[in-house]
Amino acid sequence: MRIIIWFILDFLLVFSIYYFIFIRKAIRNKKSPSEATLLINYFKLDINKFNYRKFIFNMSIVSSLDIALIATITTLLINKVIYQIVIGFFICIPIIFLSYYLFGKYYQKKQLKDNHKEIEKEKKYNERRGKKNV
Repeated sequence: MRIIIWFILDFLLVFSIYYFIFIRKAIRNKKSPSEATLLINYFKLDINKFNYRKFIFNMSIVSSLDIALIATITTLLINKVIYQIVIGFFICIPIIFLSYYLFGKYYQKKQLKDNHKEIEKEKKYNERRGKKNV
């Protein structure tokens, strides 16, 4: 139970710092964070097909979860500081790559699904329009 409470407190602290320092500034200045630019380019996402503000917000949640998970694993499960640094360094990269990969795939599928819905709407519209012209 102590580990779960520690994780939740870590997450809330990291998320609030991340949100107030990076996300609000990015939304106000219309400047995208480097993580967002990387994901958009790597997964070839079209930002016109989804809500960009929600994308940035969800990305901040994923980043905060990553940092909180790494902090919880290293501080509560390992006692010596040197081992905490070494283990934290080695688990940091795979956790971040995995979470951003899953996040990017989620938005890729969401984009395809939304695109498919729009194609279906267009077909229905053309069918109705064709019946009216006849």
